[in-house]
Amino acid sequence: MMTIWTHPWLKGRASVIALLFDVSMVPVAWFLAYALRFNFEGMPPESHQIAVESLLPLWTVQVLAYRIVGLHRGMWRFASIPDLLRIFQAVTVGCGLFLLAVFLINRLEGIPRSITPLYALLLVFLLGGARLGVRWLKSEPFSLESGAGVRVLIVGAGRAAEGVIRELRRGGMGDYGRVAIVDARLEKQGQELAGVRILGTCYDIPGLSA
Repeated sequence: MMTIWTHPWLKGRASVIALLFDVSMVPVAWFLAYALRFNFEGMPPESHQIAVESLLPLWTVQVLAYRIVGLHRGMWRFASIPDLLRIFQAVTVGCGLFLLAVFLINRLEGIPRSITPLYALLLVFLLGGARLGVRWLKSEPFSLESGAGVRVLIVGAGRAAEGVIRELRRGGMGDYGRVAIVDARLEKQGQELAGVRILGTCYDIPGLSA
């Protein structure tokens, strides 16, 4: 069954859409940083002029930083900690290049000290939040703890089990219904892995399969 997430149009243009989004978030984060700096009460004319004049060089070095770090190599539907770290690196490199360029031009005259840190935090939030949102939308199409289909019992609550659960949740491993986990370690009993509860140890398998 084809969904909006698997449509060929989106598959062929996903990287372009991601790039356009990331590029468009630069001015959003920049002007939002100024708005926060002035408590959303409106910028003084001189500050507004500086913000506008600074946008083009900021945009240029930030897109260059995206390229340097390889921000768009990651797939949004599989966004994870390495992708968030790459976002942080790209924003840090971009801010560093921007500050260096503006310092060489006018010694950072007219730019409040709080603007660049605010911009960096906002851009990380916007880029990271979008990726995590897409991953959440694509990774939760159905519950793995109830429903019809083949029942699955996973032994061991580790990284491999997490990978299996995520594939099941994406629907990439067939038609499965209820999923359960058992693990020999007593301290893990009652906990959850990727949203699936650990129901017991190997000794409890006969009762779980009944």
